[in-house]
Amino acid sequence: MGVLDITFRAESGIEKKLSNLYPYRFVIDNIEVESFEGWIQSLRSPEQWFKEQSYGLTGFSAWKKGQGIDWWTKQELYWLDRKINRQSEEYTELITRAYDCLYEQCEDFRNCLKESIPYKLEHSVGRGNKSETLMTRVEYLFQMNRLRDKLTERKFYNLFEI
Repeated sequence: MGVLDITFRAESGIEKKLSNLYPYRFVIDNIEVESFEGWIQSLRSPEQWFKEQSYGLTGFSAWKKGQGIDWWTKQELYWLDRKINRQSEEYTELITRAYDCLYEQCEDFRNCLKESIPYKLEHSVGRGNKSETLMTRVEYLFQMNRLRDKLTERKFYNLFEI
């Protein structure tokens, strides 16, 4: 089995197209976003103007949008006028729901997941500490493998083995 290292820095192919920075449009809670990264960066601020700007971003512009916001000390994120603790199950459920929306609404994303099935997924650019990132390497790979399971209707991952 080969390894597929998911990164937006890839020249092309599924390595790039499975990245959160890739421009896949989807709707969550009646809000249309241009990429998963734009959506997840929007969680850093309770300010509506910040969220609306983030929703329309893709690529490194989306990633950079939230880099100046210091949410780390409080570990608080914001969705639909709710404050959510980064370490909570509620946050994990929100991320899962957002990925489910992307999966259900975007055929190109599902096709890339399908193409990735023969490979072991890696995400070498991801961080490992929940208190320092919106999504750790393990959390990200868990979501990708969970969605690949939906395509194959089999279980081939274990969160603690990723």
